[in-house]
Amino acid sequence: PKEEGGGAEPNTEPKAGEGAAPAPREAVVVTVGNPHHSSSLDGPKPRGGVADVFMVRRDGTMLDDMAQRAKLQEKQQALRKIVLEGSEKKKAKAEAKIAKIDAKLDKLSKDLTKMAESGTTNPVVGSFVMFHSEAAQQDCLRHYASNGARRPLCLKPKPEFLVEGAAVRVKDAPEPSDLVWENLEVSRVQRAARKCCSSVISVIVIIVSVAVIVYGKTYNESLKVTGTQCVDPLTISNCNAAIDWAQTTAHGCPAGAAECTLGEAWGVDLAVETEVTPMHLDTAASPLKTSIFNGADCRLVSETDPAQGVALPSALAAGCKTNGTITEAQWMGLIGSGFASLGGTAGDLCATCACKALQDSGSLLWWQSFGDSAKYTSDAGVAPCTAQADGFFVLLGLQLAAVAVVVIFNTIMKTTTQMLAFFEKHHTLVEQETSIAIAVFIGQFVNTALVSLLVYAEISTIKNRIKEALQGDASAFPIFAGSYSDFSEQWYGVVGAQLMLTIIINVFLPLVPLVTAVLTNCLLPCTTSGVASQQALNRAYLGSDFLLSTRYGMLLNTIFTCFMYASGMPILLFVGGCICFVTYWIDKIQLLRFSRLPPQFSGKLAMYILSTFKYAILLHMVFAVWVFSATKVTGENMFPRPSLSADFDKTIQGWVDEAFGCVLQSTESTCIAVAACKWTSGSCIVDTSSQEWKDYANFSFFQRLFNAITFPYFLFTLLFLVYMVLRWTPVWPFLCVFGSVVAEMVGEQWTKYRNRNKVAEEPAAPAPKPPIPDYLDAVREGVFGNFTVDYNITTCGKYAELFLNESNMDMFRKLSPYASLLEGKGK
Repeated sequence: PKEEGGGAEPNTEPKAGEGAAPAPREAVVVTVGNPHHSSSLDGPKPRGGVADVFMVRRDGTMLDDMAQRAKLQEKQQALRKIVLEGSEKKKAKAEAKIAKIDAKLDKLSKDLTKMAESGTTNPVVGSFVMFHSEAAQQDCLRHYASNGARRPLCLKPKPEFLVEGAAVRVKDAPEPSDLVWENLEVSRVQRAARKCCSSVISVIVIIVSVAVIVYGKTYNESLKVTGTQCVDPLTISNCNAAIDWAQTTAHGCPAGAAECTLGEAWGVDLAVETEVTPMHLDTAASPLKTSIFNGADCRLVSETDPAQGVALPSALAAGCKTNGTITEAQWMGLIGSGFASLGGTAGDLCATCACKALQDSGSLLWWQSFGDSAKYTSDAGVAPCTAQADGFFVLLGLQLAAVAVVVIFNTIMKTTTQMLAFFEKHHTLVEQETSIAIAVFIGQFVNTALVSLLVYAEISTIKNRIKEALQGDASAFPIFAGSYSDFSEQWYGVVGAQLMLTIIINVFLPLVPLVTAVLTNCLLPCTTSGVASQQALNRAYLGSDFLLSTRYGMLLNTIFTCFMYASGMPILLFVGGCICFVTYWIDKIQLLRFSRLPPQFSGKLAMYILSTFKYAILLHMVFAVWVFSATKVTGENMFPRPSLSADFDKTIQGWVDEAFGCVLQSTESTCIAVAACKWTSGSCIVDTSSQEWKDYANFSFFQRLFNAITFPYFLFTLLFLVYMVLRWTPVWPFLCVFGSVVAEMVGEQWTKYRNRNKVAEEPAAPAPKPPIPDYLDAVREGVFGNFTVDYNITTCGKYAELFLNESNMDMFRKLSPYASLLEGKGK
């Protein structure tokens, strides 16, 4: 068509693939017919050719102004109802708001009127071409569209579709309800610039959230370090030795005496028990545990390690832990005068450790020894365990807060990414939802899975360099300065527990939108009683939007985190499966019962999310190598490391000896002078008891990779990386062609081998295929259901409600005129 004035004159009917706007820079081809059928192109062919063409014009500013005006008018109606029915105070506030809205409406109306009276139409930026059949549309795409971004440049055909000498980009079109019409005028360069800006903002938000979580976890660890004095053997020994058993007390005296010594109250014979140890450090527990007992067998000094001054678990009598719990009177005597001789900080520390030991023993006396309503107090009337209990509950609160902070920042990331996705001006809702899903996933994955790993990990080389860079103070950058140099038992007890709790919370997060939707639905009669317009009432009862982006982002975070740590914590796979199961049913209920009809999304978003799962597999294999080669705090292997072969071990050992330089030393003096080397049987070998060797064994790639447990993971990881790299090279299309040819040849040979003894039979004639429905027939028969049947913006989704306003429709017709290319089909 040719533009003349404010309208468009119909021209001769174009052939398939021809016809577009005058010199547009982009043409979009759309599939027509029944979108819910995937018909074969080999069946009967209906009539082909172009069914209709819809121009895309630069209407973004006009559509935004119309939408903003509609919202303001709706608010204005609600405020006017308040003026008519509300109190005097509410009337005054409503009238003031109405005045502000009137000013905004006047400005918007002037802008729209100015555009309408300009006498020019909005320029064309593209078009949607509709065909009578899917065969015609596919034929057009084969001739003019690009045949895939992954094909080598030398194989890509040159553009054949030219309009006035300019190449037109042809591609498959999304569904009409999937389009964001006001963004279609934004070019690729502008969208790329907006994407860069939003990426920078996203990175800043992630850095801020990571910083807050890192410093919160670091402060949490610092509180744990201050509480480790009560599990120090020397501290426990000093506190036990400092108890003044000759101090008088009025609690627990035998035979009902008014006063006695603390030793008599506890049944201690000082003539026999020269060293009394009521507090015991359980070194076999992980983490270390201090207990306080009453029995005489529990109070004797350990015979296996007398220097410690504490009874080790191996030295305790069989019934010590069950029969040696202290009584109320003994506890009162101990806190009243037991540590009186120490005084000051040392006395407070021993009293705190006694309270912690009482708590670890599981005694109910601890719960009654702190707070304002404490039952047991010292002679001065002070609850002895108040300070220790306060510290314990603060630490417990911080542990829960560390998990809550991760959840809160994940929610903030979700909201921020939605706002940034709107700023990026995507052409379709699928592109917008994909952008949100990936951003939500990256932010939540960093906060959930990576921050804990960085904070609690200890890599001495990086830690020392950070200290040097910060002049000895590494507290300003607490990364790789944690307490765990490997995936040890202690790591799973602390970091693994927090990670598990965070992931389990994700099981209940899908319930939040469902509960909100249920409550909103129940309260609708109350919340809509003051609605001023029928449109607002209809909108309220339609339900909330069902957004795929945030759900995909949260599921990706769960899947990647579970796969990442599943090698050491296999239960995460079960937890991840439970999250997917719960999410499926909750989303199904919310979609069918409490959400409005969503746009007609294509499968691109789901397929894109599914394509990212291969990176979760790669992450799982990489961490499996690390986890299965981890070492304990004692230096022992967490998992067995069977050798690949004896010859291979000799080769690896030779490389190790060369790395340390031991094999180069020919004399004993030069051998001893080299760190990590020792002279044995006339040769210089590596000293496996040296600290250099231990550091090497912990982080050596040879020791970790080349064993029968981790080598298969390492090999598959390398193959997977090679596969991923090849997919982005020009070699991949040729490999695909070669692979398909080989597969076809192998299939033919296998078929011949299976049918070698069978009598040849003529193949049965294929059943006739049903005719492909014609587009116009599909429209007449109502095949499309409630979905939009064409690319007329005035009937598409939310825009149809906007154009119910006659003034909006009239203005739109002036700025964006449309006349059908086909006779007898005016719109």
